[in-house]
Amino acid sequence: MLYSDDFKDLTGINDTTILIGREGKQPVRLDEHEGLIFLSFDIDPPTPITPTSEAIPGMDGVRDKGSTTYGPRNMVARFLLKAEDKRDYADKLSELILRFDSKQPFQIIDEDRPLIMWEHVKLSDKMTFERLGPAIGRITIPMVSFYPYGKYIGTIPDSWKRSFNTQTFKVYNPGHVPIDPRVNSDMVIRYHGASDHLTISNSATGEMWSYLGTTAAGDTLSLEGVMSKKNEQSVFDSTNHALITLAPGENEFEISGTSGNFTIDFDFPIYYFQ
Repeated sequence: MLYSDDFKDLTGINDTTILIGREGKQPVRLDEHEGLIFLSFDIDPPTPITPTSEAIPGMDGVRDKGSTTYGPRNMVARFLLKAEDKRDYADKLSELILRFDSKQPFQIIDEDRPLIMWEHVKLSDKMTFERLGPAIGRITIPMVSFYPYGKYIGTIPDSWKRSFNTQTFKVYNPGHVPIDPRVNSDMVIRYHGASDHLTISNSATGEMWSYLGTTAAGDTLSLEGVMSKKNEQSVFDSTNHALITLAPGENEFEISGTSGNFTIDFDFPIYYFQ
C-alpha cells in the first residue's frame, strides 16, 4: 500500500495544468489548491466522417459522394488527488465530481496552449478513481468536446484588421476553419453609413450579399449569424437571402452602393484544429 508521504515531493511536478470554466464564471485552475497534482491532458486527433462512397463499374477506385466533416473530439485529463487524511480525501473527491457536473457543458483550457478554449465539453463517461493510499488517488477524467475545433481566446492583433472604410479590403481569418454564420452564430458584419442597394462580395468564397433598400448616414446594417437587420429590425425580406462566410486565410472583399463616409466592421470567432 502506498501512502501520501510517498508523494509529498510531487507538488509542482508539472507547472501547467488545465482550467475548467462555466458560462459567466471565471475559469478555475485545477492545481494544488484543489488538492490536485496534474499528470497529463490528451486530445484525440480529429475523426473524419466521410459519406458513403460509390463503386462505378469499369472504374478503378470509388466515387466520393460528398464532403468530409469532423466528429467530436475525445479528451482525457489525469491527476493525483492528494489530501490531508481520509475525510479530506472524500471531501475533495466530492468537490471534483461537482466541478465536472455535466448537466450543463463546461469549457476547458490547456495551459500548454493557453490561447485555445474548448467551449462545449461534457464528461463522456464516468470518472475513474484508483486509490493509492488512505489520502491519495489517481483520477482519470474522460471528456468530449462536441465541436471539433478549439476557439482562439487571445487578443486580436492590429495586423488582423477588422474595420475598414474603403470599398475594397482584405479580411484575414487566421484559423484553420471556415467561418459560416449558419454554424457560427456569433459572426457579425456591420455597415455604418448611407447606401443605396448595398452589396458585399467575398471573392475568396464567391458569395455576394445585397440589400435592396437604402440607409441614411446614421443607420446600421448588420449581418448577425443568418439574420439581416437595419437598426436592429429585420430586413431579411429586402435582401437576396444570401450569406457571407470567411475562408481560412485572406478574404478579398468589395462593396458597392456606398454613399459618403462609411465603416464596415467584422466580428467573428477563430477556430483551430489544435
